[in-house]
Order: sequence, then structure tokens, then C-alpha cells
Amino acid sequence: SDLDGLRAALQGDQHDLLLLDEEGWVGTDDCLVALRAIASRPAVVVLASGGDDSWVSRRLADGVVDDRLTAVDPQRWLLLLDAALGRAAGQRRGAVLAQRLHEVDARRVELIRKLADVHLELERMATVDPVTEVLNRRGIQAALSRELEAARRSGGNVTACYVDCDDFRRVNERCGHAVGDLVLRAVAERLNSALRRTDSIGRVGGDEFLMVLPQTRIAEALLVAERARVAVSSQAFGLAEDLVSVSVSMGVAVLPWDARTLDEVLPLTRLALEQSKRCVGGEGVVGATGDSLAAALEQLTDELVSGEGLRALVQPIVRVSDEQVVGHELLTRAREGLFEEPAQFLRVARDRGVLTAVDLQCLKVCMKQAQALAPDLQVHVNLFPSTLLDVPTEQLVELLQLEDGVQLCVELSEEQFVGDPRELLERLAALRSSGLRLAIDDVGKGRGTLDSVMLLEPDVVKIDQELISGAYRDVRKERLLRRLVMLAGALNCEVVGEGVENPEDLALLRELDVPYAQGYLWSRPREVEPID
Repeated sequence: SDLDGLRAALQGDQHDLLLLDEEGWVGTDDCLVALRAIASRPAVVVLASGGDDSWVSRRLADGVVDDRLTAVDPQRWLLLLDAALGRAAGQRRGAVLAQRLHEVDARRVELIRKLADVHLELERMATVDPVTEVLNRRGIQAALSRELEAARRSGGNVTACYVDCDDFRRVNERCGHAVGDLVLRAVAERLNSALRRTDSIGRVGGDEFLMVLPQTRIAEALLVAERARVAVSSQAFGLAEDLVSVSVSMGVAVLPWDARTLDEVLPLTRLALEQSKRCVGGEGVVGATGDSLAAALEQLTDELVSGEGLRALVQPIVRVSDEQVVGHELLTRAREGLFEEPAQFLRVARDRGVLTAVDLQCLKVCMKQAQALAPDLQVHVNLFPSTLLDVPTEQLVELLQLEDGVQLCVELSEEQFVGDPRELLERLAALRSSGLRLAIDDVGKGRGTLDSVMLLEPDVVKIDQELISGAYRDVRKERLLRRLVMLAGALNCEVVGEGVENPEDLALLRELDVPYAQGYLWSRPREVEPID
């Protein structure tokens, strides 16, 4: 009814819908004039309860107003409005839900991407050496297996190059292990820079690397190896206040197609390295063919089976409470060179099928040297469980005889147990009846279990260096160590902690009431000194 108010309300063209009540408009057309004056009129809905007799209906019938004007019954309007509002609310909820689903989907895609990144990082950590950033043993084994399989299919060659940093212990002793790690990483970077895109390099030891060269003949491999040697040796490594020079020796070998593992490949390349040192004194690289390597391995095997070149070293076992020597462990070494350590020459013996024969030769050498030790101290010697099963018990008892009063303890490595340890019970009972004591060695190492300890009930449990070293700063190691000591106590076994290298390790053993220990803290394995 207020036309001035209507005109004021419609100014600015801000409206999409105008809702009017018929009661204020009966019999007048002035509102229509006002609506037509607006350039862009809104849709108009008039609430008209009179049906066809209403003013709005008559004007619509007469054609006075256009289709922007609509007459609706108030009750129907409320129903339509409620439905419209419901649809609008549903549309808003749908839009919100769609937006949330879009956000959830985007988040899911992002999580999948992050999960893939984490998976790649875990794979990298599992196959990459953290110190040098080249492949670790697992990573280089995978590369080696892949290239050997490809060579078997194509009939090509795979050549391997063994790299040994000359006298790297000097760097660690002079500069410390932290600096030594930095130098090792720099060495690895230089070696890697000399390789081709298809080649692989991995760290296989403390300062040792293996380069795998696929589809490469010996002549080409020697060039690659020489380029890598020169890359390392030609320039000193600059540290904060010093320069460190490092040289490397290399051995190159063409691998046989039937090679499968690093344990097979490393002896071949080490033999090539030994030949290189003999021929050129480390100032160049010499390659070895399959025939020459086979001949060298055959010669080494003959020496081991005959006992030629084998010698016994001794390491003291001390009482933890006062660090007094109470016994010795006799350890075997081969002739000086790449196969001097037991892990190296015994692997060759196993691969050549002569492990029992070589183990017996090692035992004979140790028993001979045991005669030169003080008679009032315990003597420990090592024996493979397989040797215990392969050799008649009477022969072993005869070999394991010392002078009266000398306590002899036979150590069986838990790591070497194959099959059910109960198969050893009868033979061990025969050894014990002759006065020998039994020790289980390498307990707690790697994937070893405690089945052998609980079934065989040894007199002595020797806890491996892998668990002892650094246990004072490693909560997990310390917890496992405590449990092993408690188990040994429950079985009434003596405990010897192996690989003790610093006072902190010793202090922890004292805290745990471990009675005996051995390690570099007191002595490295050394030559047996005759009794005065």
C-alpha cells in the first residue's frame, strides 16, 4: 500500500524475488507502474487467497501484467517455500559433502605418495651403506645376482673388481674413526665417479669395496679398475687442518656363470688382488682369469687340508672382578694374506667340500700349541658341530688329550648349528665323560637362537661381541644381555663376554655379575709364548 516504500525498496536493482501480500494491493495498478519503471525487474509473487477472483488473477487473465507476476495461495506458498528451502539445504549439504570428499581424496592421494616415498626410503636404507652412501652387502648382492642372471641368458661376461684401501687402519689411528668415515665416503665417491652408468659398487668390509662390471671383458675391466685406482690415489683428501693420502689395491676377476653369492665371488677377487700385489706391488691392477683363479684356489685348498701354513694364536680370558688371566682361547690363522682369517679360509674349505678335514687340522695345530701354555689355566679350542658328527668320537677324544690337571673346554659355535642340536647329545656325553667341558660360542649373534643352549646345557656360555659391544649405551642390547645372563644362571652355566674393547663394556659386565670376559681391552690374538 506504500508505493513510496516500494519504490525505495526496489532502487539499486538488488532483488531476485519480490514477495507481496494481495490485501494491500486490491483494486490498484499503481504497483505495476512502479515495477515497470525498473529496468531489470525481479520476479514477483503475490500471496493471493482469493483464487481466480483475486485481483492478481484478474490482471493476469486480462494480460495487464507479464509472466514475472505470479499469484500463489499462501498455504501452497508455504509448502513450496519449505520444499525449496529443503532442496537448497540439501544442495548446500551436498556441496559441503562433495567438498569434504574432494579434500579426503586429495589427502588420500597425498598419503599414498608419502607412503611410496617412505617405502623407497626404507628400500634405500636396506641396501645402502650409511657411511659411504654406496650399496651395502645386501645391495651389491642384489646387483650381482641380477647381472649374473643376465649374463647366463645372453652368454656375456660379468667382471668383478675387489678394492682394498691400503693400511687404512693408519688413518683411523691418526685421525679417529669419525674422520676415517669421512675419508671412506670420499674414497667411495671417487671410485664411483670412475665407473660407467651400468656398473655397481658396494661396501663389503670395513675398508673394502666390490665393483660389479656387467658385459665387460677382462681387458676393459682392467682399464676401468685402473681409472678408479688413479682417481683415489692421485690426490690427497683435504680435511679441516690436514691432508690424508689413501691408496688402493685392486684385483679383477671374470666371474664364472655358476657363481651365485658374494661368498663365492669375494674369494675369487681376493685371489686376484693377492696376485696383483705380488706382481705390481699395488701400483697397478692385474686381472685373473677363471683358470688362474681355479689353480690358486686348488693350491690354497691343498695347503689347508695338509695343515701347511696353519698356526695358532692365543687370546686371554680374564676374571671380570680383578682382570686376572684365568684361561686362554686358541684361534687358528692361515698363511698371511687375503685368506688369513678363519672366516675367509674356512669359507673356501666349505665351498670345496673339505671343511671337516680343515677343521681337524686346525684342532691339531691348537692342541699342539696348548702344550706350551701354563698348565694351571683353562684352555679353550674350537670345533665345528659338523666335525663332531663326522669324526668318530674315539678319534676326537684322542686328539683332545692334554696333560693331567689342564682343563680343556671345547667351543661349538651356535652360529654353525644345522638341524636339531639333540643329534649332538650322545657324542657330547662321550666327550664330557672323558673330562672335557663344553662351551656354546657366539650366543646372541645375528639370527642365532637359544635352542642349543637350553638343549645341550653347556658348562660355559660365550656371549658374542655383537651383543656386548656398545651395550652400555644401547638399551635394547643391555636388556637382551641381562636376559641371557639370567638364562645362563638358571642353567648353572659360566658366562664369558666376548669382544670387550673398552672400560664401559667392562663396567656393564661387572654390573651384570658376568664372571669372565675376553677382548682387545686386554689383548689381541697373539703368538703363543713358550713357558720359561
